[in-house]
Amino acid sequence: MPATWPASPPWGRSPPGRRRWPPASGDVTEVDRTVNASGNVSLGDHIISAGLPLTGQRVTLRLDGPVALILAGGVLARTVACPVLPEARPRLRGARPGTAQPPRLPASLVVTRRVSVRGAIMVGGQRIQVGLAHARKTVAVTVGPDTIQVAVETGITVTAARTTSRDRRRHKASNYG
Repeated sequence: MPATWPASPPWGRSPPGRRRWPPASGDVTEVDRTVNASGNVSLGDHIISAGLPLTGQRVTLRLDGPVALILAGGVLARTVACPVLPEARPRLRGARPGTAQPPRLPASLVVTRRVSVRGAIMVGGQRIQVGLAHARKTVAVTVGPDTIQVAVETGITVTAARTTSRDRRRHKASNYG
């Protein structure tokens, strides 16, 4: 007697090991891709830029409504507009329903900088004015996803909005201890 399977999808019966049910509307779809040498991933007929720092890495693309979240190691690396229509997402190679948990944001990074004689520092391509009174001091800078906090002295902290999305290339600038 043949095994009984649940009701087949409207487009016909799928083989037992390869059933793909379309996700309910509003659901999240995830696919895994490897970032090529140009920093891009292919998603159906579309090319999405994941960024050169992710070259050669296996990333997860989480397609959620109009955005595609690029996750590297479970941590959010980039958010881009999703070019794939919601009804076409289940047909992507390797498509699966998304996980229930939201992606983790990158951890805050603490770097050190020396304040210039003019009272400014550079972090991630962004110039932050700390103040002339703090010239030549070494400061601890906490770089978060949307803010930069400069701890000048105990009890004195300068907070600035992060306006660039560039990565930090150096954690510690040279020639000071």
